[in-house]
Amino acid sequence: MKSIFKSEEDFNQFFDRVYYNVISEYYEGYKNRRKNIIISKVIFGVILSIFFVIITNVIELNKYTGGHVWLVNFFVVAAIFACIIASIYSEIKNDMIKKNDHTIKDILAFISDVSKEQIEYEPNKMVSRSSLNEAGLFNLDRVEYNGKNFTKVPYYKNTMVFSDMCTYVYKIDETQKEIYKNGKKYIRTIKTKKKKFLFDGIYIGATMNKKSKNQIYLIPNNTSDKFIQSKIRNYINFRGYDIVLENAEFSKKYKVFCDDEIQARYILSMSLMERINKVDDIIKGKKYIVFKEGKRFTMCIEGLSIEKIKRNALPTFPNKEKERKVLLKIFNELNNLLKIYHILDLGNDLYTKYNVDDFISTAGVQSAVKIDRAQAEKIATISFKAKE
Repeated sequence: MKSIFKSEEDFNQFFDRVYYNVISEYYEGYKNRRKNIIISKVIFGVILSIFFVIITNVIELNKYTGGHVWLVNFFVVAAIFACIIASIYSEIKNDMIKKNDHTIKDILAFISDVSKEQIEYEPNKMVSRSSLNEAGLFNLDRVEYNGKNFTKVPYYKNTMVFSDMCTYVYKIDETQKEIYKNGKKYIRTIKTKKKKFLFDGIYIGATMNKKSKNQIYLIPNNTSDKFIQSKIRNYINFRGYDIVLENAEFSKKYKVFCDDEIQARYILSMSLMERINKVDDIIKGKKYIVFKEGKRFTMCIEGLSIEKIKRNALPTFPNKEKERKVLLKIFNELNNLLKIYHILDLGNDLYTKYNVDDFISTAGVQSAVKIDRAQAEKIATISFKAKE
């Protein structure tokens, strides 16, 4: 049976059959610009070197160097051309990184089996405030945020959204300084405003097949910053109360908050916790996870971003195997993001709370035994199903 995940072998076939020709056309079209960058900067370096040599002669620098002005000229000219080479490399690399705006769309289209036109990718756009409010995670009344590289991908009849995101608050630090005026000592309190980062990474939003009637938050349980730890309830806009799960290893990584403990325990089954652990295995970094009331799922992963993926630049000059290596790295990192959908089984009919009255009626017909409402509410939930 064919895997639902795209593999490195799949990508290598795609690269050899299709994408290598696309990249080759890009290099061919870029050849003149690369040539112009090199020539213009080398000419600038030559002019600058000549100008420096003329200046050393005009000011008769040879008198002050004991006849070793040539040595000064040599080192200065060498430094100029070292800077020129670095400048050429930097400008061409930036062009290659900009090319990845197209590459990312191409590779996402390959992974998701949709056309490139269906992929929305806006480098200067970020996830909207309304989407973050809908996720109900960060308290935007107290927390500031910015971001970029908004990406929207149709995936298995649902949608996945990615966006680089940074959330922060301003912390006021107070220090006291002694000052003297007219022979008297005064204590002045100096206040400084410092930006305190809460989260810096990637926002992932996804639609699920079924509506959830429960609200569950998984918050990193290993925040080392004492300031953030003490203020976490002010910055994270979750509702409900925290519960302790039987899985001690899972509880070391996450604090769980919910508005219905019984339903949360059904949804956060051993199977789901194992799936989340699988995500932790392939993508490192602290994670904030929300199973949102409605059809939305949100995960925020620290230390990962589309921007970092973009900075895997193609080589300056055409080289098939070097190109393959860079593009394979981009593919693997993007593929891991989309794997989250399958690992957590977001396309399945999950997280659904039955209508209690319907459940009582159905159970009574099937078992010919009456069931009271309290019992029905405890069991009228589908737990997270593991696929064979």
